[in-house]
Formats: sequence, C-alpha cells, structure tokens
Amino acid sequence: MKNNNELHQKDSSNFHFNVCDTEFYPVREGFSAFREAVAGAFMPWIMERPLDGEFSARIASFSTEVGSFGRTRMSPLMGIRNKAELSKSPERCLYANYVLSGQLFIEQGDKVTAANKGDLIVFDSTLPVRHIKVGDSAFEDLTFSISKEQIGSADQIFENVVIP
Repeated sequence: MKNNNELHQKDSSNFHFNVCDTEFYPVREGFSAFREAVAGAFMPWIMERPLDGEFSARIASFSTEVGSFGRTRMSPLMGIRNKAELSKSPERCLYANYVLSGQLFIEQGDKVTAANKGDLIVFDSTLPVRHIKVGDSAFEDLTFSISKEQIGSADQIFENVVIP
C-alpha cells in the first residue's frame, strides 16, 4: 500500500507553466503571441479583437494531466471554436471561467449565457462556441479546462451554465 506522500506526488514532467505578456512583444506580434499561448494551454481558438485601440493581454497558465488552469487579463475580445478548431483539439473537456472583472458571454447552440464579476461559467469544449469578453477596461478571469474523462463523463454533452 502506498503511503500518503506517494499518493499525492505528481510526475513533474507532466507539469507545464507558461506566461505570455503582450507588453514584452512588438505591437505587431503581441496578439499572435497571446493567441498561441492560449492555444498551448487551452486548445485552438480563433480570436478576434476590436479594430480600434491597442490590444494588451497577459496569461499565466499551467497544465497537468488533470487539466489546464490560467489567469488572464486582456483587452476585450471574442474567441471562437468552430468545427475546424474542434477537430484540432486532442481531448474532450469542460471549460470554466471565473470572472474577476468585466463580463463574459458564452454563445453555444441556441443558448447565450452571461457571466459577471464573481460568476463561474461552465461550458463544453466539444461544441462550437463564441466566447465574448467585454469590459470598460481590461477583462480578467481565472480559466480552467478539465478533461471529461477525469470527472467520469467522457461522452456526456453539457450545456453552458452560470453559477453566481
């Protein structure tokens, strides 16, 4: 029988930490660097930002065999996962965002769900989605992606839901 310390040890080779801050990139490269950092932590997304104004963002993320976790702060933007992005995704998972500032709208199927500061919103990675982050200033959130297999629901489809 394993002792308690052995049960809680994780293989550090499966732990990946990443920080991307657009402040450290030339203006023309910052958005692309941020998009790549998000894809590396949370699977592929198409990202669109408003044409007016400068874009700034920072993501600090870590990934383990359980899932990915991150803290983001960014200018308002829209993320889209359509059939092309879904086909590039290696696993089925649930996404969750805990909103720290700003507002988040999730459009999935015929359902639009809004999350405000202090709300947790959960949605399914296996369905097309629009992820719209808005705010008067920067949008901030904690983001999670957890494999459906980890929670014993690999083939179940979840509707987006907000938990105030």
